[in-house]
Amino acid sequence: MVIFPSAGAGDGYSHPPPLSRLLSPQSGSGQVPPGQVLHLQMSPLLHPLVGQHILSVRQFSKEQISHLFNVAHTLRLMVQKERSLEILKGKAMASMFYEVSTRTSSSFAAAMQRLGGSVVHFSESTSSSQKGESLADSVQTMSCYADVLVLRHPSPGAVERASRHCRKPVINVGDGVGEHPTQALLDVFTIREELGTVNGMTITMVGDLKHGRTVHSLAKLLTQYRITLRYVAPKNLHMPAEIISYVASKGIKQLLELQDWKTDSRVEVGGISSGCSRRGRSLHSAVGHCVTFIITSHLENQKKRST
Repeated sequence: MVIFPSAGAGDGYSHPPPLSRLLSPQSGSGQVPPGQVLHLQMSPLLHPLVGQHILSVRQFSKEQISHLFNVAHTLRLMVQKERSLEILKGKAMASMFYEVSTRTSSSFAAAMQRLGGSVVHFSESTSSSQKGESLADSVQTMSCYADVLVLRHPSPGAVERASRHCRKPVINVGDGVGEHPTQALLDVFTIREELGTVNGMTITMVGDLKHGRTVHSLAKLLTQYRITLRYVAPKNLHMPAEIISYVASKGIKQLLELQDWKTDSRVEVGGISSGCSRRGRSLHSAVGHCVTFIITSHLENQKKRST
């Protein structure tokens, strides 16, 4: 995600209250003696999410999103100050990636460990998958060893289907060209942290929008805000019709452009979706090339001046 600062970045944003108020700790003062674990009661706003799978951005209300972002902001400050916490002490997360991953797998593992939990790693290449074990069976097995499962799979809908066989919460971190809800949440959180607000922004998505599960989730999530979406992509790689229809049904203005990102367009935030992903290779083979988009310093300055 590439951020272009807006002139009115700070409008309407204030830092969240202390974690003691956000998460309603059992200790009324919020003070925990050294060496003891902080036991937290979940805010009523998040009760509907307790023990539930995280499969799509559509399951979050605007109030839940705002509250999650406030908690994330406060936890980040606490980790930066204390380096590690013990909120998740005794809890284990199963990391199950059927597709290669660097940033998503590492960020989940780091977050779990910094909050005091542990990680159980699953590798398809060294698991019983090589002997024919199904995804459902693997998920059922890993649920015996962990409190939550983080799952990525190359087939759209595979994570949702696997979740039906799991007794523990499953977090979808990518299912083919389907969704990537946690990345979309992080993108919107980053916009809010960097610019102070999401409302009123023009957000441009550039590149392979047909196969980019992240932009699919992001477009849906952004319908919770008062924004304008601009899509810049080659004709054969444009945003799927079902995503455009869903966004339109929420009353969000959408602008479609082919290939060229006009320098006179008003844009506060721009994000690039890779044009050479494995999910899009068959289509790229058909057109004979991978699409490349480059944001130069000249273009970035043009965008800054247009805000």
